[in-house]
Amino acid sequence: MLKQKTILEIVKGDKTYQLHCDPNANLGELHDVLSEWKAYVVKRITDAHEEEVKREKAAKDADSNVQEVEVTDL
Repeated sequence: MLKQKTILEIVKGDKTYQLHCDPNANLGELHDVLSEWKAYVVKRITDAHEEEVKREKAAKDADSNVQEVEVTDL
């Protein structure tokens, strides 16, 4: 079977990004798909940031508890 595809390619620094599209895809539909992908990526970034903040807070709370124990032991 032979298939045709349209490939959009962007080079950013030393990395190459490619988007393989159906050759019959219209630009409006392509825009909608890119918007969905952007929303997915932004959610992943947001989730990762929230997890990092939670870890930092937990580490800070653990340090605070250790300091409190040291102070009360004196």
